[in-house]
Amino acid sequence: MPEIDEHTEILEDHEPLLELKDSYNAGDWPAFHGLVRELSEDLANEYRAKIQEKVCRWSSATGALRFYDRPPARAYI
Repeated sequence: MPEIDEHTEILEDHEPLLELKDSYNAGDWPAFHGLVRELSEDLANEYRAKIQEKVCRWSSATGALRFYDRPPARAYI
């Protein structure tokens, strides 16, 4: 994997993930847990904002396959 330096362009959405990885690798647990909490809240808010749309899509899906609850099916899903 190439190294990230001052010439590397980083997509803004990925910056928090890089910060999370850096804090984990550095053992900076307060920063790590703070970032996890922040990212979790952001993701939950994003999901909440689109929950009705998601439920409607799920309820109207026509190509949903049915699987027996078996280990291979769990691995696939």
